Amino acid sequence: MKKIKALLFILAILSIFTVAASAALTQKQEQALVEYTDKFVTEGNKLGVLQYSGQQGWDSIQLKLVQIDSIYYNNARYTYMANPNGYATYNDAERDIIDGAYFKAGNYLCFGCAEFVGTMYRGALGFNFDYFVAGHASAWTTKIYTDASYSATRTVLDKNGNAIPLFDVITNTSSYGVFYSKASVDTWRPGDILVCCHPDQNNGLGIGHIVMYAGNGYIYEASSTPRYTNGRFLGYLVHKVKLEDSYFGSDYPVYQCLRIHDGVLDASFEGYKMNYDLSKLAVGKSLADTKAPRIVDVKVGKEDESGRFPITIVASDSYGTGRAVYQASDPTIMVRGTEQGESGVFGFVVSKFDSLGANTDFSCAKSTERFERKTPGSYSVWVRDTAGNISQRFTLVLSSSGDVTVTDESGNTIVGGSTPSSSQTPSSSSTPSSSNVPASSGTPSSSDTPSSSDTPASSGTPTSSDTPTSSDTPSSSDTPTSSGTPVSSNTPTSSDAPVSSDAATQKEDNTVTLIIIVAAATVVICGIIILLGFFARSKKQA
Repeated sequence: MKKIKALLFILAILSIFTVAASAALTQKQEQALVEYTDKFVTEGNKLGVLQYSGQQGWDSIQLKLVQIDSIYYNNARYTYMANPNGYATYNDAERDIIDGAYFKAGNYLCFGCAEFVGTMYRGALGFNFDYFVAGHASAWTTKIYTDASYSATRTVLDKNGNAIPLFDVITNTSSYGVFYSKASVDTWRPGDILVCCHPDQNNGLGIGHIVMYAGNGYIYEASSTPRYTNGRFLGYLVHKVKLEDSYFGSDYPVYQCLRIHDGVLDASFEGYKMNYDLSKLAVGKSLADTKAPRIVDVKVGKEDESGRFPITIVASDSYGTGRAVYQASDPTIMVRGTEQGESGVFGFVVSKFDSLGANTDFSCAKSTERFERKTPGSYSVWVRDTAGNISQRFTLVLSSSGDVTVTDESGNTIVGGSTPSSSQTPSSSSTPSSSNVPASSGTPSSSDTPSSSDTPASSGTPTSSDTPTSSDTPSSSDTPTSSGTPVSSNTPTSSDAPVSSDAATQKEDNTVTLIIIVAAATVVICGIIILLGFFARSKKQA
């Protein structure tokens, strides 16, 4: 009897861990993601604005139209288009899509496979699946979702300031290029991200395609390859398709199935609806993020021997009441905003000039903070978000005593004076302010004279080097450099992290988790008791 009790206890504990490990998006969050994607794909294809292209995918993920004049960009094949009427034979589809016979110049949303998935997650759940490496801005590629070199990029802070993975790995092969059976489909949930591989792609690394599971055997994807379903080849390259009709047919080569980790999103969050009118898309203007970022705080340290003060300018692109999610290795980088459409702070310009040049470079940092060493004087500050919205000019006045004042263009005081002290010296372990924008130090500038960021240069829009390649396979530019790989020693403690003050939400989350655990344990125990009773009766009859 003691052995039976011990067995029941162990099985109950195992069932609890199994349920806890598989928990991720709530049913309402899954529903919001699927409904958003369904509506986006249906309306986008009806308007004819969705195309498969690597050209300026950075703009498309911000819901900005891209002008396409050719299937080539910088002497490389970037754009694929299909006849909306579809095709009866593969040869017809290949001629139009692969060979480029069907092409119409115009303004489009241009998605590679990873840009499309990232855009759906941004719209429905608020995630910003983009990054920077030494000023290089781009949407996430398949490699960033899976490669160990980007593990810090995929580690975020939960509501209690603890570092947790952004994704749980539900399906995983032992090595690249291993085909996975469709039997794994039973473990997938709507919204799961499927990273697909083939041993011949990307020099044998096998990372070549990424899709989103729609449920009931369907996936959503952007693909340059013709897809056959219901007797015809599809006329849209951004679509919903049956699993068996897509990438390599019956042996679906899934390298990893990724699911948002439990604790990244609050259980009370239900997701966003697709309330954008895609007919109002425009070139150069985001349909999703229309609010410019703003300055919320300035921290001043002690004057150094050269007469300069260390200052940290804190900005925010968040306007909602939800909980923002930040990277654990650098809690000034926003992975998810507080409301729909927040793209996050892109960069700053701190200048002696009163106006921006036509092509001012904002020096992408994706950080909510800018660190400078300045002599007393008056400075102009602008902040740009990832969608391209530029703030009004803020005037920062630094006195000889270290007091700082920031006013907006209307003369309203944004930040008052502060007396410098050792506790004000900017550091990487600064405590987040009430604005929920965490604080850490940036990189000091070399002098007070206007740097290259003050001088008219490029427009701040990513150059051709920021544009993903034309195929589903990431280019060599996606390989992390030493300057772009987060350092594990930067991982903050719980004191560095934004901590939610919503006790009601915390209590609700705990209650939901407890109910799930109790229900799962009860089902397992009841099942075992029934089986034991059955075996006991069988033994007695024998």
